[in-house]
Amino acid sequence: LALKCKKCEDKTCAKLIDESCPAASQDNKEPACLTHIYKDVNKVEIVDKMCAIKDKNAKYECVPLSQTEMVKCETCNTDFCNSAPSLGSGALATFQSAKNLCS
Repeated sequence: LALKCKKCEDKTCAKLIDESCPAASQDNKEPACLTHIYKDVNKVEIVDKMCAIKDKNAKYECVPLSQTEMVKCETCNTDFCNSAPSLGSGALATFQSAKNLCS
């Protein structure tokens, strides 16, 4: 059975769609669900979720995009394990500030 991941429908990643990962073509490779978060030159956070093929027993290396800053590069290997909403540092800081106001 193929691994199933969530995939961003567009650049905002506001809507996720289901994606079946292709089987790895080499014995030392395996499919994984990827969550890649980075910031562009304007410090706008961009989220990308998709299937990826990675080396077995090795950390997946996200390819840095030109003029971007890496925030998160994470893989997992169970069905839809990348489906959680992605809260980057900006969202976390906002949550923390709201929490402090309510204390």
